[in-house]
Amino acid sequence: MARPPAASTQAARSHASPLPRKGEVTSVSSSDARVRAEAFRAGFDMASISACDAEIAQFSLPPAAVSAWYLSAMHFKLVDQFLELTDTSAVAIKNVTAAEEYLQDHFPGFPVLPGVFMIEALTQAARAVLEKRGLARMVLGEVKALRYGSFVRPGETLRVEVSLEKMKEDGSFVFKAQGTVQKGLAGVDATVETAVSGRLILRPLRNQAVGATPDQKGASSPMGAEV
Repeated sequence: MARPPAASTQAARSHASPLPRKGEVTSVSSSDARVRAEAFRAGFDMASISACDAEIAQFSLPPAAVSAWYLSAMHFKLVDQFLELTDTSAVAIKNVTAAEEYLQDHFPGFPVLPGVFMIEALTQAARAVLEKRGLARMVLGEVKALRYGSFVRPGETLRVEVSLEKMKEDGSFVFKAQGTVQKGLAGVDATVETAVSGRLILRPLRNQAVGATPDQKGASSPMGAEV
């Protein structure tokens, strides 16, 4: 499928779920064709959906890209309820409803939970685990081996599971994370499909001078990455 022109790609990058840069995609999911077929059956414009093909992929995001890619989601509460919460793991849910404002543009005629919002749901669950350990002010520093699968649509629930794998020497924490969604009615040909998976690295928020401007050395973005 042909890629959209540069202008369309740039618009997609500024959206809630921008695309990874060229070279970041390492492997395409086998669900790619199935997901696009689902969108086609729903009447979605396939010329437009080509702009998000790269979301159905596995890639890693360096810290600077995480910062820019993540800001649109960080002001939302993406965990509705914790089913389990300890100092090493968490299970939580996010109910996706048609009333959520960001679904109006993502995408018109085929609303789905933006990929960056899935990452934020995983991050909020991981942050809650660290708060159980007395660690506050932890921010997302890096995402590794990120993989998207099924869309999460209005009326569906994203189930988030995170588990602490290790603490690094620099004080950051590595989490294995996964989000799943149930397709179909419970007990009636229902299947549980992976929507997102990967490893998150959360690190302490770096200190910055109050009132520092972005061009000052050490100034930080709202998620703590130096700019």
